[in-house]
Amino acid sequence: MKRQPNGVNFDEGLALQTAEELSLLYVDVRSEEIGRLVEWYNSEEREALLLGGQIGVGKSTLLSALTVREGCKPDVLFAFDRETPAFSPGGFWGYILGRLVESALHDAVVIPNGFAPSDFPEAETGDWSFVARLLTSFPKSMAENDRLSAVHSRIAERAGLVGRQCKAILRALEEKSGRLLRIFCEGVDKFVPGTPDMQSLVPVLNLLAEFKTVFEVNVVHLFGDEWKWQRAPRLYVSPFEESTIVDLLLQRLGVYEAGRRDVLPAIARFSGGNPRQGLRLLMAYDYARGAKRKPKEDALGYACQRVRDDYLRLSFDAIPREILETVDRDGFLKSGMVVGVGPLTPAANAVYKNWLILGRKPEDDDKWPARLNPLLKSAVLVTDALPDSPEMAAIKRWAKRYGVSPYGLDFDASRKSSAEVLSEISSSFSSMDVLNIVELLDTVAAALFSADRCDRVLIAYREPSVMEAARDYLAGKASEMGFWPVVSIDLEAAPAGEREVALFSALSDQKGHAIYSILLPQPPDKLLLGQLDRRRDVFVPYEMLWWVRVEDLPICLQEWPQLRQLLSVYILEDGLLGSLKPEEVQADLDYLALLEKDEPLHEAERRFQQVLKVVRERRGT
Repeated sequence: MKRQPNGVNFDEGLALQTAEELSLLYVDVRSEEIGRLVEWYNSEEREALLLGGQIGVGKSTLLSALTVREGCKPDVLFAFDRETPAFSPGGFWGYILGRLVESALHDAVVIPNGFAPSDFPEAETGDWSFVARLLTSFPKSMAENDRLSAVHSRIAERAGLVGRQCKAILRALEEKSGRLLRIFCEGVDKFVPGTPDMQSLVPVLNLLAEFKTVFEVNVVHLFGDEWKWQRAPRLYVSPFEESTIVDLLLQRLGVYEAGRRDVLPAIARFSGGNPRQGLRLLMAYDYARGAKRKPKEDALGYACQRVRDDYLRLSFDAIPREILETVDRDGFLKSGMVVGVGPLTPAANAVYKNWLILGRKPEDDDKWPARLNPLLKSAVLVTDALPDSPEMAAIKRWAKRYGVSPYGLDFDASRKSSAEVLSEISSSFSSMDVLNIVELLDTVAAALFSADRCDRVLIAYREPSVMEAARDYLAGKASEMGFWPVVSIDLEAAPAGEREVALFSALSDQKGHAIYSILLPQPPDKLLLGQLDRRRDVFVPYEMLWWVRVEDLPICLQEWPQLRQLLSVYILEDGLLGSLKPEEVQADLDYLALLEKDEPLHEAERRFQQVLKVVRERRGT
């Protein structure tokens, strides 16, 4: 992603990765954590380390700072969420075998006995390079997927043999280098304890815990010691202080901070110390002030509602009301409420989904400082400690007017009945913009049709014909502006068990020129949504428009605690004729007729002709 040295640098809270990004945007306040990581890296003790924190707190950026700024580079890197072709026992074992084979080939290390190239279809004798590519690449067709699935089945049947082979390769690499390997395991935080995917991954993590490995995990993984890999020493990444959030947001605004500086203390307060939540609030506030022309207090209210609904959406049956009440009253969470064997406990689920925000690690591990996410509390309660300044007066007026959270979690306020809360949660999209096709184009164009950034937009629709016209119209505009191809992916048309493969086989352009328009099935099944959620970081390099029925939007937001943090959500207006007129579409076609057409412009012309046909049919002309 291209960064602006002096201008605004907005994104959905992506991890900083390059030297340029870290130099420009990194807030250097985690010296204790970096010092601990450097100490671990330089030590010659064979000891694993768990690096844990909540979603959006900055774990991946911290690892980037360790690698890029401190020069502590991994000898072997595993990215389980982004690179594993299949989340299954054979998929995970095959992936680490493939990565270790790559390292062995690079360092001219003889690969120990175990699986051989002859065990893999189409591999020539001794062709370990082919094996490594097969085991670490996403299949590009159903035929490739079937072959890889067969390989994974054979690997799972002989998991013990593969485990011994992987361990032998790691020992051989260490012997060749004359020192302990430094192994980084990214993306373990995407796998929720107690789920089948996590159970499949555990044996691999147990093996790697015998070596010098740092695991990037969610804070819920730090509770309990059910598995060997969980018993490693732990480094907890806590939320930022509010003053640090202000500094971080100032850096993101660059030279344009003057018009937003006065509201940053309030945004920091509602961020709960979570940098990604703070950045999302600032982006929504900036949009409300600029594009929607809202006054300051209404813009902050809009931002809080948008980020809450996009980012923290709750289903009624999932609200652990007693736990939230207890934490709000006591200010801490007992560890025993988080620890459990199997699926997440209600308290652990509240922590994993950022409904509860943990504070700094306590001396007494039994009582963790904790509080409700400020976006779930009464605005008055959140803003009452803000300074009495002219700048904050409008914010406090808004807080009084806004009153209580629509989730019924304001414990000092009058209670709503369960039926009222259920109805409100199930049917209310009050904070989400309902846009017609032209407004939708204006809203997403600055971000989606930009050479400097990649964005992901989730659009909910009610009327399929309006959705199809909108897809054609946006695709035509994108092609007209040079973003080509616009790749349409209809997951509804793919067989239920093949939808993930159909999606990933279509993703091919990581240079930011293509836009992917993805239609989710009706309704989307939870298994698919869960797989996409754990693959969140795979989508970072791509420009994406996701389309889902309005009635299916709640389940997507509920099942995407990770992915929804990288999405902007809009609702498409039902009406078509009020926004698009035949003469406006014809004007686009007339303009294209004057140009010498390349392939993108031919595509734009085809899309606009289809839109014009639909609009004329609707108008009876």
